Amino acid sequence: ALNREPNGLPYERRDLVDHGALAPSDAPDIEAELARIRAGQDAQSPLVDGTVQYNDFAPRGPYTDDPVLARYFQAFKALGVRTLTDDERTTLRAQPELVARWQSWIDVQSPFLMGTRAQGWLADWAPAPWVDSGCLPDRGTLAFPLAWGPDAEVLERLVAHDSLPPECGVATRQVPSGLDLLAALGDARARALLLTSPEGRFPELPERLAAVSAKPLAAPGVVGDWLGIVRAVSVHDNSPEDVDPATWHRRRMETALSTWVDLRHLLVLVSERGGAQAGAGGEGWFEELNLEPAYGAVDPLPEAWDQLARTARGLAGLVDAEAEPELAELVTKLADSAETFATLARKQAAGEPLTAEQYDTIDWYVRAVEWPIMQLSAWSAPPSQRTRTNHPPPDARIVDIHAVSPPDEPRRYFHIAKGKPRAVRVLLADRGVTVPAHGAVSSYYEVDSLEILDDAAWADLHDRAPRPTWLNPDP
Repeated sequence: ALNREPNGLPYERRDLVDHGALAPSDAPDIEAELARIRAGQDAQSPLVDGTVQYNDFAPRGPYTDDPVLARYFQAFKALGVRTLTDDERTTLRAQPELVARWQSWIDVQSPFLMGTRAQGWLADWAPAPWVDSGCLPDRGTLAFPLAWGPDAEVLERLVAHDSLPPECGVATRQVPSGLDLLAALGDARARALLLTSPEGRFPELPERLAAVSAKPLAAPGVVGDWLGIVRAVSVHDNSPEDVDPATWHRRRMETALSTWVDLRHLLVLVSERGGAQAGAGGEGWFEELNLEPAYGAVDPLPEAWDQLARTARGLAGLVDAEAEPELAELVTKLADSAETFATLARKQAAGEPLTAEQYDTIDWYVRAVEWPIMQLSAWSAPPSQRTRTNHPPPDARIVDIHAVSPPDEPRRYFHIAKGKPRAVRVLLADRGVTVPAHGAVSSYYEVDSLEILDDAAWADLHDRAPRPTWLNPDP
């Protein structure tokens, strides 16, 4: 049913899966298509209708370190550009075995798919509740229900869309900001920053922000819980005694957006990228933290720790404890730790001193490199690479989430990224004494580039990349 071209040319996605784009094909037409993928430029393809953005085929996110996953990334992208006619969809849907296998493929990632705005080859999907049905782009059907989460909808509604009704965007605003997401999630300080920063000085922005903020932005499942952490860290306004609340809040905004980078980086292949139309390495990544064992404090955000615990419990429910007992124990330990720190945060907020054992718990957690969450991240690697290490892996991550296509200008790509953790020093009130303390703070960047950047390219750039003007200055 897919071979509707006059010559009956098949789209050999297995060439990509088995050999990759770098391996030549014996079939001239297939080799020509593979050559277009290698070139990575916008080009017409006889295998699909219209122009294909072949730079989108370049593996990125967690798919760059393993050749099998890199080939799968390209095959997935190749499948995704194909659209079907209504007759072809009807023909395929009449094959129960095909539909069942297709559904099982989607079900593998279903815990991490929080809603879509597209229609599928073999099934019709209802738009997620946060999607504005009056602002859907005109597009064909997809092979996979690419995720369109609340974060994507927020950013999409706050940039220019010349082909959609005026209420669907902000005229002439080409690039979004991480402040958009935090403001829509209810962070009043982020909203004030947005509307007074260069990123937000557009006349229509306050009205559009209010409209998208009023949508139901709570998503189901693990990914919804993850976004719940972003909100919990940013929205709540607690700060340590003797620390300037505004400065501390910007630190929390950066932490929240950094974990948002992690989420989008993880889901780069199965997430739909938004866009505006027209409109005008190992050692050294973490500092050695030498803390006095007599003092310590937990980030005073008990709601965020509670949310992390719920998220970890949700992940634990997806693990087969008999097949993966170590992973099940690890996720459970993460949830237990988060609940412990929620208790400590509440004690500190009430001005109660911690016990010696509780101070030891904080000290152990800060000093130990293999935190439960670090150990958990190792499970994304093949079993042979899940080794114990004295240093966490480099944490530079970048993901493109938005494309800008101004008239008569090259297309640009908006990325969100994280780099090296930054050092923060604060004065903490502990048992009636104000003491200096220091720790590591996650970093956040926004990158506007003519090319789609992957983690390797970002690792070479991040040391000299500017941070958003609305974040705390360095150092």
